[in-house]
Amino acid sequence: MEKFDIIIHPTVSDRDATDTKPCYYIPCMVKKGPDCPINEQFYVTEKNCTKSNWLCFKFKFLPGHLINHLIASLSRKYEIAEVPVRGQTKRQIALFRGTVVFKLQKTSKLLVMTYPNVIQIQVWDFGKHGNIERCFFKDIDDFVTGEIKHYNKKKIQNDDCKI
Repeated sequence: MEKFDIIIHPTVSDRDATDTKPCYYIPCMVKKGPDCPINEQFYVTEKNCTKSNWLCFKFKFLPGHLINHLIASLSRKYEIAEVPVRGQTKRQIALFRGTVVFKLQKTSKLLVMTYPNVIQIQVWDFGKHGNIERCFFKDIDDFVTGEIKHYNKKKIQNDDCKI
């Protein structure tokens, strides 16, 4: 089921080492959105974080399966971040309906959000220099664009096989 992006086994580095049970998610069944704006949950402010411009992919029609495929593909490439909660050791992963945050580097996160017919992507950098490398953002753009093209190509091939 992982091969077909029906379920994902997210990699989360900050998990408790004693927690040996595998954790699987079915992206299309994640029903709950974040309790409060995602930038508030990650303490994103102008003082402590540099945000990239939004990278937007606009569609005439955005099928739900496309974002689920994208989340699965990104979770194989990057670790899903955990929502920081002060005073708690066990944290929730940042995978919500229409919103997911990935851990890119030690001080960087990747925010992916969907709205009707739009996928938005933004990089947050919490480092002292607040320097988001342009080539890094280009790699993310290339990866996401490639996944969208791959999904569309696969979808067209599957539609052609129908009787």
